[in-house]
Amino acid sequence: MKAAVVYDSKFGNTEQVALRLAILLEDRGIATKCMKVGDVNLDLLADVDILAVGGPTHTFGMSKPMDAFMKRMNGVSLKGKVAFAFDTRFESYLSGSAAKRIEARLIRLGARMPEQRFSAFVTKNGVLKQDQIEERLNTTVKNLARSV
Repeated sequence: MKAAVVYDSKFGNTEQVALRLAILLEDRGIATKCMKVGDVNLDLLADVDILAVGGPTHTFGMSKPMDAFMKRMNGVSLKGKVAFAFDTRFESYLSGSAAKRIEARLIRLGARMPEQRFSAFVTKNGVLKQDQIEERLNTTVKNLARSV
């Protein structure tokens, strides 16, 4: 099995989540490539079984680099692939969610989403709240691997 974890990160929080997700996939024996949105060769996505995409929530939705990446993916078929969306955001229903928008676009491209999107919360000081991440990512990886 092969996986790709694609992310955008402004302050490093989303990168932390992406790198941890990639490590957990590797620990399950899944060859995983983790890369920033600007470094993705779309041809690589044809070879992956699992695609995880995440970014920070900016202005209630996706960051500009993530939006540009998702637009680049128009026309790419993800049919038969398992996908997962994640984001980082403030813990408030008013903050919006990049993952919600990423998930919707991945579904439109044909991906199956066996796991609901995940938001990792940051404090008002911009620090990632670590306590909830490990357990949720472990469960997510287990379910993604089972779904392929």
